[in-house]
Amino acid sequence: MLSATPHDGSARSFASLMNMLDPTAIANPDQYGPEDIKGLFIRRFKKDIQGQVRNAFKQREISSAYCPANDTEEDAFEVFTRLNFKKLDQREGAGQLFKTTLEKALFSSPAACLMTIRNRMNRLEKDKSGEAEQDIAQLEGLAVAVSKITPDQFSKYKKLLSVIRDNTHGFGWTGKKSDERMVIFTERIETLNFLHHNLPKDLDLKEVQVGILHGAMSDVDQQKIVEDFGREEAPVRLLIASDVASEGINLHYLCHHLVHFDIPWSLMVFQQRNGRIDRYGQDKTPYILYLVNQSANEKIKGDMRILELLIRKDEEAVKNIGDPSALMGVYDIDAEERITAAAIENGKSEAEFENSLNHTAHAAFDPLKILMGEIHTPPVKECAEKTGTLPSLYNHDFHYLKEAVRYLNQTEVLQAEFDETDQKVILTATQDLKHRLRYILPGEVWPEDGAFVFSADRDDIQEEIRRSRKDENAWPRMQYLWSLNPILEWVNDKVVAGFGRHEAPVLTLQDVLPPDTLIFLLAGLIPNLKGHPLVHRWFGVTFQNRSFQKIEPFEAILSRTGLGRKTFPNRGETVELQALGNLLPEAVKHARAFMSDERKSFESKINPKLQTHLDNLEKLKSRHHRQLELFFEEKKQLHRKEQEKRDIDRKFDEFFTWIEETMTTEDNPFIQVIAVLKGVA
Repeated sequence: MLSATPHDGSARSFASLMNMLDPTAIANPDQYGPEDIKGLFIRRFKKDIQGQVRNAFKQREISSAYCPANDTEEDAFEVFTRLNFKKLDQREGAGQLFKTTLEKALFSSPAACLMTIRNRMNRLEKDKSGEAEQDIAQLEGLAVAVSKITPDQFSKYKKLLSVIRDNTHGFGWTGKKSDERMVIFTERIETLNFLHHNLPKDLDLKEVQVGILHGAMSDVDQQKIVEDFGREEAPVRLLIASDVASEGINLHYLCHHLVHFDIPWSLMVFQQRNGRIDRYGQDKTPYILYLVNQSANEKIKGDMRILELLIRKDEEAVKNIGDPSALMGVYDIDAEERITAAAIENGKSEAEFENSLNHTAHAAFDPLKILMGEIHTPPVKECAEKTGTLPSLYNHDFHYLKEAVRYLNQTEVLQAEFDETDQKVILTATQDLKHRLRYILPGEVWPEDGAFVFSADRDDIQEEIRRSRKDENAWPRMQYLWSLNPILEWVNDKVVAGFGRHEAPVLTLQDVLPPDTLIFLLAGLIPNLKGHPLVHRWFGVTFQNRSFQKIEPFEAILSRTGLGRKTFPNRGETVELQALGNLLPEAVKHARAFMSDERKSFESKINPKLQTHLDNLEKLKSRHHRQLELFFEEKKQLHRKEQEKRDIDRKFDEFFTWIEETMTTEDNPFIQVIAVLKGVA
């Protein structure tokens, strides 16, 4: 199971994920430790795999554009700081003051602030108390001051225009290029509407070139604008989005410029927004810009420093710990915004707020952080020792396919063109192939002329994927040539079918093997009780003067014969098949003995681990039973208790059975003759 969803910090929710992988792993989802989930998960941040994906992640460039307040804005800030509500000066929900909500709207835009004022005044007008009237009067005074901030007086908006167009100190973005798009994030719908109304004319863009994305739009409309934003032929150049676009969508195909018109009050929102363009597959440097209000007003200046600290902490966290949300330790956007709001309401300095973030990051409960501290990730070297590549007679799947088609064309006609230089193949589907793939490939993938194009070059495939995004049809016209491609699997079956039942080729190798040497190239397989292979070996049984000499690994045979590297002519000589057939039973006897030894070696390694796992399962089963007893200790629901006990027993019995069937082997190997290698003078 692969998930890119950020961890929410909840031990119980993480336990639910682990139980999807192993339903017996955790007895108490509120209390478990590293041993309970050992081996069930691997956690990786972008920084952890940077060196493994070459240039798939570009180094982001972060900048802040400061927006000094003009006299009109300073007047509004001054009116705001003098507000002293009577009715409204109380906690909102989980603790945020209305004045803080108002300040957040004011930081966004005059339009957002005026909407917040109007909405609250409408509610207060229903309250006939003297305190409500005083609050209304103060709100009216603020509304008058904010109303004077016209678009020409709105310094942050003017700075946005300057930064977008400035070639020297900004993006130098014109919107003329179809492959250079930009996204602007704002939290407030009123701010979004303001930008949508003013930006087209101020940036000399057509209406169709500016798109919006917010939560009030239908799913169909949201999906349409996201798809258009990633298609080069679509007219949209600029996307103005609320935070509905900050999670779960890709905006990086043609876009590497992102502007935060509002500075988020949550580190999780930083992560989500920036991740829309700074993600795997971005082929240009992501440029991320924050617009920062500046004021001579001490209250406003101090509050903006809190938000600037969030900008800095987000970038530090991305480089160092990989997860900015760990700094606040709550893993919830609303809760993070309340922490920021509390810092502003309590008048914390930048240094005080930073100290509290550092302390929280160190002390906050994070099951993943704790468990990762206990379960050390194996170093890369250790992982590398556990992986490898299977030996092959061919340098690449391209060469295998070429030889396979050449072989098959001896008995049937396959239309195929091979380009050695570009490692490309054009293969026209036969009726047999069409029948094979009718339920495997979606119709959109099928080429109109039935000619499939393959490439073994990954860069070419990536380029084709990028090109396909420009078309209405999102499917690439070229497919990646690799061993798991269903068309290559079809070719495999065709090649294997070229040999009849109980048939195998005999290869005469001149000047490679002595004339009196025979090698039976065999494959041995030992399955589990489900029939799945557990031990699979290719090897050679070597005879000299018809006497058994040794068992050789397949790799050693390739090395000393040159198979796969040399070309051996077909001498057309008659081979004494009867003599080879007489030796076959002895070759199989030695092969069975070899595979029995391989089975013993396998079991000697796996059985201690298996027994440890079974012992741990027994202990875990007992823990489940104890947890059940504790849960029903003071309850009289005996029927439910017995039912849950039976469920626990059934769950573990099924798991024990599964382990037995998947890890138990029998000493009855399956032996297959692959080929016979015969030395000739």
